[in-house]
Amino acid sequence: MKPYLKQVAIFAAIYLLLVQIPTLFLPYYWGNEGTVAKIQYLNKSVEKYNTYFLGASTVYRQIDPAIFDTIVPNSKSFNLGYAGFFNPELYPFALNFIENSPSGTQTVFLEMQPFQIIDNVNVPTVRLQYNLSFDNLKGYVSHFYNNDLYDKKQKFSAIRNGIFTWLRKAIKIDLLKPAFAALFNPKSVTDNNSLGYQNNGYFNLDDNSSDLKITESDRKGLLERKSELQKKPEILAARKNEARLSRTEIYLDIDEGKQHLIWVNKLMTAAKSKNIHLVFVLPPRLKKKQYQELLPVLGYIGEKNIIDLADPKIYPDFYDFNLSFDIGHLNKKGVPIYTKALAENMNRLLSLKTQ
Repeated sequence: MKPYLKQVAIFAAIYLLLVQIPTLFLPYYWGNEGTVAKIQYLNKSVEKYNTYFLGASTVYRQIDPAIFDTIVPNSKSFNLGYAGFFNPELYPFALNFIENSPSGTQTVFLEMQPFQIIDNVNVPTVRLQYNLSFDNLKGYVSHFYNNDLYDKKQKFSAIRNGIFTWLRKAIKIDLLKPAFAALFNPKSVTDNNSLGYQNNGYFNLDDNSSDLKITESDRKGLLERKSELQKKPEILAARKNEARLSRTEIYLDIDEGKQHLIWVNKLMTAAKSKNIHLVFVLPPRLKKKQYQELLPVLGYIGEKNIIDLADPKIYPDFYDFNLSFDIGHLNKKGVPIYTKALAENMNRLLSLKTQ
């Protein structure tokens, strides 16, 4: 029996080594169909950009570079946001992007996003596995294990699914086939619609939901989200109240945000080495628990590197029902207001840098 077990162990070791090879030849931005399309476009574009927006759909759907560039002097910006771009996926991508930033990059905006509990349905996803290194897994597990904002059941679910995601990555059960396909066809995992109508990476939800290129199931999903808010506008009022309440409590303990702070320091160090102005953006419409996780971190980021757009007292329009597509996003009418606020805050930061 022992020789048999030895042969099995040797075979398993050889297998694990061989299946790592395809992903070694893929770029850091592979796996996420949105970032693949956008960075492939940037690599071929004759346009030269100096400003980039990174984050989830609240970046992708709400920041219009065309508007931003009319307000911020000498800005030529591009939207690298994409749907579902949360942590633990976002931070590693942001670090890689900064370290491999295109020449001429001056400013990178990074949306502050909480660590999301990995749902069962997301465990086998390519984009999540590709960015989940063992070090990133340790940080993710530590975040939930030491976080009193979550109950035992939520902690167990997050840690279990984080480990399962990494194990599936290690044995390449989900990555091997798409990785091989990408080696022979770099566009095999890509969403060219993510470039938007202006080819600047921005695509609002109103235009997307009426676009002829999307599948009917995707269109149905978007319209159902819109309909839910129309039927229950009180859920937006509740979200606004959560944001307001999060401002009335003082968070002295950084434990809930410790892993965020670790990433902030990594990102700031990388940006400094590249002479890039890194700006963290706190978005509106998160849940109270998520603000409790993120707000303590703000005090550790210098005032020249943070833009807070979440306060409903300062930005009531960002919680306006008439400017909303769904519970989490502004509609097409709200986009110029949001982009303008971001741009005006950027001009404020630029004035601080000159002082």
